[in-house]
Amino acid sequence: MNLALDLALDLDAVMTVMTVRFAPVVAGAAVLLIIAFTIVIVLKRNGKLGDVKDQVAPPAP
Repeated sequence: MNLALDLALDLDAVMTVMTVRFAPVVAGAAVLLIIAFTIVIVLKRNGKLGDVKDQVAPPAP
């Protein structure tokens, strides 16, 4: 019976560690997504999005 309780506590610790490890990764991805979205909106408002697309696109053969 004591083994089952120890195992449950260990699984709780594992889940806590995994949450602490992956939370910053998810938060970083969300911040990068917001930054990219903001850049696209600013370029679109200034009318420069087409210029950026032309510079990034590969040249036509």
